[in-house]
Amino acid sequence: TEGIATVLIESDGQTVDQTTLDVDDLPDGATEGAVLTVTFTDGSIDDLEYHPDETDRRQKEAQERFDRLSTRLSDRNDS
Repeated sequence: TEGIATVLIESDGQTVDQTTLDVDDLPDGATEGAVLTVTFTDGSIDDLEYHPDETDRRQKEAQERFDRLSTRLSDRNDS
């Protein structure tokens, strides 16, 4: 839905929950795939901090995984 962001909550690298919020409540610069630190108070989001360097690192890592898989599939189809 336009205007709504889904925030996946991770702990130790595993997704443990998710929540939604208005995109206007996201920190400046945060877009799809952004890595955030989420602070909760009494079960509600109290603060969001955007981490652009970690976001870039994860996006590059995901692209590299995709490229490796793509290459392996292409090699398999060429055989």
